[in-house]
Amino acid sequence: MLMIEFLFLQKPLHDTVGFSKAIDGITIDVALQWCSDAYSDTILGYANSMRTVDGGTHIDGVKASLTRTLNNLGKKSKIIKDKDISLSGEHVREGLTCVISVKVPNPDVLDSILSKALNALKAALAAKRARELVRQKSVLKSSSLPGKLADCSSANPEESEIFIVEGDSAGGSAKQGRDRRFQAILPLRGKILNIERKDEASMYKNEEIQNLILGLGLGVKDALRYHKIIILTDADVDGAHIRTLLLTFFFRYQKALFEEGCIYVGVPPLYKVERGKQIHYCYDDAELKKLQKTFPANASYNIQRFKGLGEMMPVQLWETTMNPETRLLKQLVVEDAARSKCRLFIAHGCAGGWKERTHTELFLHDQP
Repeated sequence: MLMIEFLFLQKPLHDTVGFSKAIDGITIDVALQWCSDAYSDTILGYANSMRTVDGGTHIDGVKASLTRTLNNLGKKSKIIKDKDISLSGEHVREGLTCVISVKVPNPDVLDSILSKALNALKAALAAKRARELVRQKSVLKSSSLPGKLADCSSANPEESEIFIVEGDSAGGSAKQGRDRRFQAILPLRGKILNIERKDEASMYKNEEIQNLILGLGLGVKDALRYHKIIILTDADVDGAHIRTLLLTFFFRYQKALFEEGCIYVGVPPLYKVERGKQIHYCYDDAELKKLQKTFPANASYNIQRFKGLGEMMPVQLWETTMNPETRLLKQLVVEDAARSKCRLFIAHGCAGGWKERTHTELFLHDQP
């Protein structure tokens, strides 16, 4: 039960339910729990201790059994009073986290399970292509770009990048300091919706979420307008919160952006140090202390701490944070979906904890 307890970071409706069954040498272990404030399901399947990320008959069987059993129990207990109403599998599994482990002694059976999983993957890809076509015709082609988006002149997504910034003040400096040929700016109005605590309908109704989807061209194959999406927020608690909410949105809405290396975090300097005509920028306290040690003991210098991006002049923002030749970017890579999703829950759930974990809990590595 250790794994199922590790995954539950929300409000459980009940204690973890688990059972084990062995028939004809095949053993299956299942642990499950529903949470009251979750709107999606997380089902992890294993066959002979190997993760079956593409599904399989063991997962399909548990899904079907849950749907059938809960419908039968609901009607028998008269909670479902209308005989013509039946809960769908999607409704039954809302808020469910489930771990399924099957041990198969015969490799031929395992091959059949994996073959089934591959067929399910192909069907899912075909359904996804159909949804993308409908969405492309009905949404993107009929919708204009967000009014606050300052687009770039390049129409080539491979060389284009967009900075998602916090508020109009930072947006103004970024718009003036950018290279208009390949850099676009999208200011956000405050904190976006926390989609982990809202259903899908609420997500699509949110104006800032709509601006992100339309501005970036999300959800439609080959329609992504920028191959480098850079989150640029203030180096304070609110900035860390906004960054976490954006990462949650991208992870839940289009996780492929992480897998394809499109998501970045911009790192603005915290300090500006002036000594005579020399100007130095420091990105953290350690770097500031290291610089101070290089000065003579009686040296005179001035230290300015940037409280927000809006305090920086456009030329300073370009030199330190936006210029591809001198800036510091961190590319976000999700190495394990379940663990990263869990860490995002931690970021939202621990009072005061997320502000310390935002940079370290997600997998970051520097990019030039």
